[in-house]
Amino acid sequence: MANEEGSKTHNLSILDDVQVSNDLFYALFQNSPVGNLLIDQDTRLIDANQFIFKFFNEDERPVKGKRFGNIFNCVAVVGTEVECGTTEECQSCLLRQGVTHVINSGESLSGVELEHHFNINGRADTKWFMVSATPVGHRDTTVTLVTFMDITERKHREEALVKIGITDELTGLYNRRYIMEQIEKQLALQLQTNQPLVVSMLDIDDFKRINDTFGHLVGDEILRALSSIIRSSIRYSDYSGRFGGEEFLIVLPNSTEDIGKTIIDRINQRLQAVSLTIIDKAVSFSAGLVEISPNQESPPDHFAVVDKADTLMYSAKTHGKNRVESGMF
Repeated sequence: MANEEGSKTHNLSILDDVQVSNDLFYALFQNSPVGNLLIDQDTRLIDANQFIFKFFNEDERPVKGKRFGNIFNCVAVVGTEVECGTTEECQSCLLRQGVTHVINSGESLSGVELEHHFNINGRADTKWFMVSATPVGHRDTTVTLVTFMDITERKHREEALVKIGITDELTGLYNRRYIMEQIEKQLALQLQTNQPLVVSMLDIDDFKRINDTFGHLVGDEILRALSSIIRSSIRYSDYSGRFGGEEFLIVLPNSTEDIGKTIIDRINQRLQAVSLTIIDKAVSFSAGLVEISPNQESPPDHFAVVDKADTLMYSAKTHGKNRVESGMF
């Protein structure tokens, strides 16, 4: 009888320990200063703590049986009846892939930085978070605990520092060092793409006279106007940068001499029209343009390519300005 009572007491002690353990886990889960989710074997939510709702600026509500993207407004499914995990975009979702890997392998995921797109406060927003995931015992089953640490502000600061390092402060275009690096990379890439490449050097005509007549602030406005025109006139795959002073470089992958001249002429025409609204005078530029043939055993030196574009630009200056001189490399 005594042994039976002792056994009951022992079992109650184990149950009490389990209850304390569960209560402690739940308290830590709910009050943790990072976002926490519990996810079942079918990648459905079991629970979410209050911090993750704050992270996505959402009101707390029941999540059991729901999918992550439907609760927290992933842009792939927000505003639709489509279930998270079933769209084409979901198949390439790194967050989903990571959680699925943990579920299937039983391994942990630690400190992985992920970018994801959400609809927050009615507008598309990008969030960066550091994600960790690990299998845990929960109420007689194994589930996945996923933690989210918001690193969005840190990423924004890092991006700003990178931008400062590669862009020209006045114009917002790439700076000289970075645009030269891109020319070097595009020349090397030609060996794989087997496509022609165009590099053009632009120099604003009589820019010193503009500064002397209207002042350097107006000169800066002309530089910014040309930079804006260049950005809006080239493709996403093209590059543009300020080489120095009033000189600019434009890099056009997969383009020919004729295509390049058409783009440069269009930019020149737009500059002349816009400058009339700034100083009541049409400002033009002279340009040198080089088409680099892909049929070369090794990529040409990027300094030599820029030097040729520069030489052609000065030839355009000596032949009357407001024109493009072109050639092959």
